[in-house]
Amino acid sequence: MLKHPCQCAERKMSGEEMRYMESEDMGKFKAKHKDKFNCAIRQKHISRFFILAVLMVAGIFLILPASTAQGWPFDEGDTGLGTTDRGMEDGMAPDANQPPVITDLESSPSSPQLAGSTIRWTARARDPEGEPLSFLFQVKGPYTGGSWRTIADWSSENRFVWDTGSYSAGDYEIKVRVEDRSLGEAEKIAYFQLTEPQPEPREIKEEARPAPVEEQPFVPTIISSPYQEENSYPDQSSYPQAVSYTHLTLPTIYSV
Repeated sequence: MLKHPCQCAERKMSGEEMRYMESEDMGKFKAKHKDKFNCAIRQKHISRFFILAVLMVAGIFLILPASTAQGWPFDEGDTGLGTTDRGMEDGMAPDANQPPVITDLESSPSSPQLAGSTIRWTARARDPEGEPLSFLFQVKGPYTGGSWRTIADWSSENRFVWDTGSYSAGDYEIKVRVEDRSLGEAEKIAYFQLTEPQPEPREIKEEARPAPVEEQPFVPTIISSPYQEENSYPDQSSYPQAVSYTHLTLPTIYSV
């Protein structure tokens, strides 16, 4: 049996209306349950906040009698709380690590000394956190060309022996670097002078002089030869000795 077209159209319109109504009801249902869900979450957070506030107030009331019995507030010098609080009030957090503090760097014997001497150096340092320290010693001067040269590498030993046998005279700088376990570092410089050794005076010894030789008169030595003729000299003692006249007066002769 054929149906009238108008009846089919009416049924079709009714189906669309029904789907629309179902979708509208579903949206209302979801919105309603969403509001309930949000309200439940909000109430849950409010309950937690309320519980936390109650616990904080209860803790404050529990701490106050105990602190009053122990004489709180404490002295700033005893606990150091005052310094921490003041730093937090200023908005600056305290340093995680403080560098070591070098109190002294001394030599024995003291400056100046002759080049070639043996010098003993000692460094004294402390760490605010009490961590173990390591030391490094360096030297700079004429012998090193004006640059730092390590003479005692990193170790826990705070002293070293400086042998200046190969060093030239001049002004030198000795530097110690101190480092803690947290890599906090500090350094200190001392000055030392090496002088030229004075030349030792030479002892002048007198040269041995030969004793003077007494001059002897030259006396010729007559060597007789078998071929030399013997000469006889008369004895001159028999001859009258010569008479010397100092003044002679002649007689005056007159002519007639």
